[in-house]
This record gives sequence, C-alpha cells and structure tokens, in this order.
Amino acid sequence: MPTKTVIAATIVVAVGLLAAACSDNDTPSDTASAGDSAWQMILPLGSGGHPDEPGSNDIPKWTPGKLPVTMQPIAAFNGDLWMTSQTNAWSSSNAVDWSHYAKTDTGSRIWDARVFFKGRLWSFGGMAYSQRAALNEIWSSADGTTWHDEGRADWSPRKQHAVIVYHDRLWLFGGADQIQSDFETVHTLNDVWSSDDGLHWTRMTESAPWSTREGASVVVLDDAMYMVGAEGVPDVWRSMDGANWTQVAASVPWGPRFGYAANAFDGKLWVLGGYRSDPRDALNDVWYSRDGATWTLQTEHAPWGPRDPLTVVYKDKLWIFSGKHTGGKDSWGGDLWAMAAAAVNRALPSTDAFR
Repeated sequence: MPTKTVIAATIVVAVGLLAAACSDNDTPSDTASAGDSAWQMILPLGSGGHPDEPGSNDIPKWTPGKLPVTMQPIAAFNGDLWMTSQTNAWSSSNAVDWSHYAKTDTGSRIWDARVFFKGRLWSFGGMAYSQRAALNEIWSSADGTTWHDEGRADWSPRKQHAVIVYHDRLWLFGGADQIQSDFETVHTLNDVWSSDDGLHWTRMTESAPWSTREGASVVVLDDAMYMVGAEGVPDVWRSMDGANWTQVAASVPWGPRFGYAANAFDGKLWVLGGYRSDPRDALNDVWYSRDGATWTLQTEHAPWGPRDPLTVVYKDKLWIFSGKHTGGKDSWGGDLWAMAAAAVNRALPSTDAFR
C-alpha cells in the first residue's frame, strides 16, 4: 500500500445542535418529530472538499481534515470505506478520519457503477464526460490505488446502470446507452446480466418485465433482490434469480423522484431525499418499508437539509455523506449524518419496531 496521509477530522456530537444546523425550511414537522431523533449530525456543513482533478473547477478542494465529497463510499478492503475519483483515492475505518492516496488515472468518466467484489474494487461502464459517450470498460484494483484496465464487457456501453453483489455473483441492471451532448438520455435498457468473476458476463434476460430505466436502485433484503424504483420511476420489483421478477408495488407513496438514495438497513427498505423535477428544489423526507409494498413516512423533513444524498450502510449505521444540496444553485455541503439501528427502533412506534 502506498504511503498515506492520515486525516484526523473533528467529530461533532450534535444532537443538541440540530436546530442550529437546520434552515427554516428544514424544521421537522409534527408528523416527523419522533423519527428525527434517530438522526445524528457527525460533521457540520462546510466539512467537505472536492477531489483535485485535471480540469475540475469545483471548490473547495479537498485538504487534510476535510471529508471527501461527490464520491460514493464503498465498504471494501479490511472492512474500511473507500472513495475513488479519477486520480485520487481515500479510505477510512470510521467514516470520519480519511487517508488519502494517489491513484492510477482511470480517465474522466461519470455515472459508472462501482462495487467491491472478491477482494477487488471494480468500476463498470459509465460515460466519457467530454465525448458524452457511453462506455463498457471494466477496471479493477486489488488495493484501491493501482487500477488495471480489464478490457470491454460483454454488455453494451451504458451509464447509470446498477451493479450489486448477490449470492457471490455480480448483477447488472439496465442503464442508458444513448446520450445527447446536453446529457439528455435518448434510450434506456431493461436487460439483466450476471458474472462470477467481474470479467465474463452472462445475460439473464434481454427484456425484464420492469420498464427500461436508468439509475435503478437495487438492494438485497431477506435474501432477495429488490429494485426500489429508478430515476423518475416509482415502482418496486423483487427477484431471486435476476431473470424472473415479481412486481411488489406498481406505485409507491413517495412518488417519482430523481437523485434519491435507497438502502436495505435494519431489516427494512429505505428511501431518502432526491428531487421531483427541478434539482434546485430537493426533498429531505425519509420512507421505510419491510416488504416494498407498504411504506411508512419516518419524517417529511429530516434534520439534514434537502439534497440528493450519497448513502452507505456501515458498522450498523446508515450514513449520509453529504450529497448535492439545493437552493440557488447546486452545491455539496460536506456534512456527515448517521442513523443507528438502535436509534431507529427507539424512534419507531413499538408495534412497528418489533413486528
């Protein structure tokens, strides 16, 4: 492993500071008051920094002591969290203190799918930013810093596809394979692929019963794969083999949205935030379900502000690593929030918490 820089970020114990951290629009409603106590602010707004990448004008830049932003955290080597960008990588054993590493340049791309599988970090597909071209490149790394181009995948070039690990295999779902110069999607897919090594892929179905889509949110709950909607698509599907799907809900009360987060945590499916149509007018609601069919509103206005959140389940907590905040313009606030499983059950009604 290359020499690393270890960052000691200050942990903010902020249950008593939640009111100060929220804007007027973020004030929890009466309906949500019980659920809000489950969320704890770990780092306040202003704690994050952007990767220093070629041609990037994003500010502020990451410096030691800051939280890396814009990247999806992934539980990987030795159980640590990892984030990677074009030429940078970070790891953390506690989600707060981050070590920085120089990384192999894997090119300027967005909307690729990243996952940890069989001792390696993987990057699949995405879109070449400058060319607005979909990709089917496969990259992998055994240490998070040195990456290898593994060639081209059996599936067609695409971006905003979902890739998860299930039953010791990788599974890939849908995505967009045609993009205009203004980033507008022209064509989406509803195929499913699977691989036991990340390199060789088998198509499980060319056309799943769910509609073509990009940005599908697929998680594993109770030994089944759940597709919890997609960009602008408010439905829920369930499968045990990737080829045969059962529609659990044709529509859901949280409605069509974009940029939301979906996770399996504490025996439930969770949906957080996102936006309806204008990314400058985002949401900070939280929903949960035990079966994907019946949904309960935990809070209409969580103590964290409206955003497109980046989330990960790590060490028995559901974490929010900032996300794209909204207002006059899109921005990354750099705050860090967590909800512990024990806190969830304390906040929920007893009939629901132990059912």
